[in-house]
Amino acid sequence: MRAMVTQPEHEPAQIALRGVDRVAALTLGTWVAFVLLRVFQLARPSPYGYPFVEQLAWYFFHAVFYDILWSLPLLAPVALCYALWRRGAGRAYGLPLVAGIALKAVYLVLTLADHEAMRFMAVHMSLDLMRTYLGWDGLREMPALVSADKGGPAALAGQAGRKTRSD
Repeated sequence: MRAMVTQPEHEPAQIALRGVDRVAALTLGTWVAFVLLRVFQLARPSPYGYPFVEQLAWYFFHAVFYDILWSLPLLAPVALCYALWRRGAGRAYGLPLVAGIALKAVYLVLTLADHEAMRFMAVHMSLDLMRTYLGWDGLREMPALVSADKGGPAALAGQAGRKTRSD
């Protein structure tokens, strides 16, 4: 007669630890994305060909610090979902993970929109700015503005020449 092998029951602490691991991985992944977005914002020239910032190292450190600081409140709902969500012993916390990824994705897209508004207009994205420029007239002008961007894809590839203020 064969002995029946059963899976050991997972302790609640082990299940909670898996949740913490997932929240930490999601958070670190988001912070890496923030760092990359800041590099793409601050290291590229402005749309007019001039350096976006004069002291890249100083601005970069502070910008990344504030990005991380402002993303911390997004951790609370995800961590709370992991703490309260119980779908049986040992089950993966699918819904909180998907909700956390969706929340972080929306935040990253809004961050990217804010960075581009900062590069083009030197103002942060706001509801008033969106009401003003997201009409048909603003959207009609968008292809011409983006095609004239001297800090666009060519600058990321290192092919665009950087002008200085003395040029």
